[in-house]
Amino acid sequence: MLKNENESNIFSGELLKIGSRDSKLALLQSNLVKNAIESKFPNITCEIVKIKTQGDKILDTALSKIGDKGLFVKELEVELVMGNVDIAVHSMKDMPTLNPKGLSLIPCLKREDVRDVLCLSQEKIDYFKANPIPECDSYLSHIKTIGTSSLRRIAQIKSEYPDIEVQDIRGNLNTRFRKLDDSANGFDAIILAAAGIQRLATEDDFFKDRIGEYLDPLVIKPAVAQGALAVEYVTERTAIETLITSLDSSEEQKKQNIILEIERNFLNELEGGCQIPIGIYSEIKEDTVCFHSSVSSTDGSESIENRQEFPYHILTPQLGRLIAQDLKKQGASQLLARA
Repeated sequence: MLKNENESNIFSGELLKIGSRDSKLALLQSNLVKNAIESKFPNITCEIVKIKTQGDKILDTALSKIGDKGLFVKELEVELVMGNVDIAVHSMKDMPTLNPKGLSLIPCLKREDVRDVLCLSQEKIDYFKANPIPECDSYLSHIKTIGTSSLRRIAQIKSEYPDIEVQDIRGNLNTRFRKLDDSANGFDAIILAAAGIQRLATEDDFFKDRIGEYLDPLVIKPAVAQGALAVEYVTERTAIETLITSLDSSEEQKKQNIILEIERNFLNELEGGCQIPIGIYSEIKEDTVCFHSSVSSTDGSESIENRQEFPYHILTPQLGRLIAQDLKKQGASQLLARA
């Protein structure tokens, strides 16, 4: 266990324990952080501690019916507070926007592709090989049933493709692909985050060819902080923050982290604990960032869109709240009230 920084210099050669969910993707992501730390600081040895969360245990009920994002993090936070692990690694999109008292969250490493992807069943892959669709067309126009557990994805798909039937699908990525390829379940495709599939594809050939289509983020807007990893730690252990930020102190990383703070403040201003389909795409241009955001009704019948562009030099986390307030003025508050 890494000693407190007032007992020993955090860089002097200690064991750092990393709390992780025990899914294949979560462990891969925790190993990315482990490898980055050990590469930057050879005197630190990292050990990954597997922790099963409530969200990993309840697989037969839609996420929207059993709780909020904390389903995938609370057990890790208990281990942090008890001192059994030094840090916990999370997919940042899974994190509530308000940190528990005494804990802090910080982005870690480069953000991956923010888009969602459509992954076809093996049966549909074979079908489209024999019956190719036009190059400019989307598979979404040629399938009937999609699996997803995300209210955001459900609402956006129903809004754009009302003839598609959307069914709930739960489990880790390996489980979802098994369900997808079992024709008895009736899925033509599932929607997943590109980042997770891309990370798994570096370790497992099975995932390399499963992406059928990258979905347009201006149409199917990503979740807040999608593609980003984050490290959670006990706030008073300030040297942990120093350790993580020192992994990449480039200007590019600093810009990325501000954008992530803007997105999380945007969600915090809107969500208020409600289960509501909210999406945001931060389009990074040469000198500006354009934020494309939306709030939808759960059935996809109503949607409020917003677009705001800001130069890099004025980016501040509070812009997220301004973007959200602008959506509220357009009627988002009414959609939130009905959630």
